[in-house]
Amino acid sequence: MEDDLSKNFAGAELESESSGSPSGRSKANPIYVSLCVILLAGVVVLGVLYVLSLRGGETKGYEKRWRTVMVEFQNRVEKDDKSAERYSENKDMTSLLRLANNRIEYFRDVIGRLLELTPPERYRKLHVLTAHYIFTLIDQLEAQKELNEALLEGKPTEDLSKIAESAKARAQQGLQELLIEMQKAGVTIETVEKKSKK
Repeated sequence: MEDDLSKNFAGAELESESSGSPSGRSKANPIYVSLCVILLAGVVVLGVLYVLSLRGGETKGYEKRWRTVMVEFQNRVEKDDKSAERYSENKDMTSLLRLANNRIEYFRDVIGRLLELTPPERYRKLHVLTAHYIFTLIDQLEAQKELNEALLEGKPTEDLSKIAESAKARAQQGLQELLIEMQKAGVTIETVEKKSKK
């Protein structure tokens, strides 16, 4: 299109130079100039619309990928929580420690997957709070793991117990902040229970 426009302008210039005006150049045809201006304005508008459509697609794409990661995360958390309850009831510290290690590794993998996403401005706070919440869960698991190891080895646990409780409170606070931001952004996560009711 730019080549066509340059050719048209060049053609107009040649026509004016070959005309019989005293100066060797004549004024460009007003209709021709108007058409060129309209054509250029149309190109600009189309460019703006194209950029806006890309931004819209980027927002929808991010939300879809974020939801995919978080639905899988939520399902895994619920499954592991049930296993943890069972191990606790049976006082199976060895299984609890193994589960904690597996969960920490998985949560770090989720953080890595989140960091691969580039959130549009609308979802930046949601993105940050999601990562923050998962980091607090990792801290909680590591604190609980240290407490369980001390219990297993018969070591003092008073300080470790306080640390674990503090880490748990921070994780709960992180979850509340994330849930509030999800509500503001109009984003929901379909859990295992909701799926099973369908």
